[in-house]
Amino acid sequence: MFLLKPFCKINLFLDVLNKRKDGYHEILTIFQSIDLYDEILIKEDETLRIDFNSNDYFIDPLNNTIKKAYHIFKEEYLKITNGMWQDFYFSVKKNIPSGAGLGGGSADGAAVLNFLNSYYGYPFDDVKLREISLKIGADTPFLIEGGSAIGRGIGEILDFFNIDGFEMYKLFIISPNIHISTKEAYDGISKYLTKEKKYYNIYNLIERPEGIFGSLKDFYNIFEKSIFQKYPLLKEIKRKILQYDPLLVLMSGSGSSIFAIFENEDKFNLLKEEFGGNRIFFTTPITREKIKKQLLTKL
Repeated sequence: MFLLKPFCKINLFLDVLNKRKDGYHEILTIFQSIDLYDEILIKEDETLRIDFNSNDYFIDPLNNTIKKAYHIFKEEYLKITNGMWQDFYFSVKKNIPSGAGLGGGSADGAAVLNFLNSYYGYPFDDVKLREISLKIGADTPFLIEGGSAIGRGIGEILDFFNIDGFEMYKLFIISPNIHISTKEAYDGISKYLTKEKKYYNIYNLIERPEGIFGSLKDFYNIFEKSIFQKYPLLKEIKRKILQYDPLLVLMSGSGSSIFAIFENEDKFNLLKEEFGGNRIFFTTPITREKIKKQLLTKL
């Protein structure tokens, strides 16, 4: 029996540069893993079975990222081997909200790919596994490894880097009961697109002598412009959080979660009172090294 901990992510920065000829959008982002995870209990079985334990997050049992990852890996694995295939039972406890810009579904899919790759003796290297994972979602290649990375292309071109001491900082996340699909977010972004290339701007920001912490004031999420117009509650949440003087407060991904970074937990009780009754999380950034140690446990 095995226990998986799929860690999710926030976007410290997110811009959409243009729409490509293939219909996808070219993005520039900074991914950051956080210490918020689902729990997936796995055991060998005679057939594939998946159960979800979720109080308020609907997960389609016939169409979900765990099932998708499972079949993608199986197909690729059987292309290169004549070996036997073992089926599994997955019992999933959902802690990460769905449709919230935290990559919860993608994290689950990435974790299952990592598990199967480990179980079958690592038939695929990291590069191939990230390539396979792109069939699940644009942020899944990052979530295969996690940590901190600049993402380009549709999110699959990754430059990993370290943010020294970042895991000591504290995160407050509020995830309202608003589900925003990726399509909905991109449909509203077209008038804000720019042809300006910002790759080097971002690299310059993170390479400042004071590190990324001196650049937080320059970070933004372009989706806020259109999403906040459609969902004014999210704009109001951000306004209220700003009164507590965070280092950074942004919407993550295409929404609807809003996160704030603080140096310590001094204001967390006040934030809890302010936003009581909402779905809130208190967590921290997490490094690639810690993810590798905690992702998979044999029971």
